[in-house]
Amino acid sequence: MTKIINKKPERDSIESDYIDKQEFYEVIVGYKEACTKAELESAEKPPIPEYCGKAIMDIAEHYSWNRKFMGYSYRDVMVSDAIMDCIKYFDNFNEKKYKNPLAYFTRICHFAFINRINLEEEVRYSMYKSFDMTLNTEDAFMLDDETNLINNPVYEQIQEFIQKFEDKMERRKQKKKERMRKKREEDRLAKENEQNE
Repeated sequence: MTKIINKKPERDSIESDYIDKQEFYEVIVGYKEACTKAELESAEKPPIPEYCGKAIMDIAEHYSWNRKFMGYSYRDVMVSDAIMDCIKYFDNFNEKKYKNPLAYFTRICHFAFINRINLEEEVRYSMYKSFDMTLNTEDAFMLDDETNLINNPVYEQIQEFIQKFEDKMERRKQKKKERMRKKREEDRLAKENEQNE
């Protein structure tokens, strides 16, 4: 009996399918030099090169197909947020320190996606919470069994989402308190060390 081994197809790199990292880097370096020259001459800052804009759009679109993000109904909004953030932080790329702009912009896209997901969850929580509060009034309990939504499986899912979201927010508060406590402790120790010296 022969054993079948599934191997991934060999490729130079996944990025090479849609962006040439080296060319992207060189275009950014050229743009930064043009910005420096314009600043010295007190001229208007040049626009971001078209190649960079296309590359940023491709990065955001391709990254949105990552299995972590492709199931969201607002994926297009996530991509738009990522593109805007990449343009916003375009000038922060340090071409002297880093040689891979693809990684830089992919990271920006990642955080833009996470921020959009958190924002959408907050909106969903607000809608569900107001819906829940409306159902929990006295009038809602007086409905007969056929029209009462409290026993509906959808309502149970809403309750589950509300509970998970509130638990997540509580964990965030606890982590923040812990960080603040540690920071205060570090500051206190630093002051004591300064006074002892």
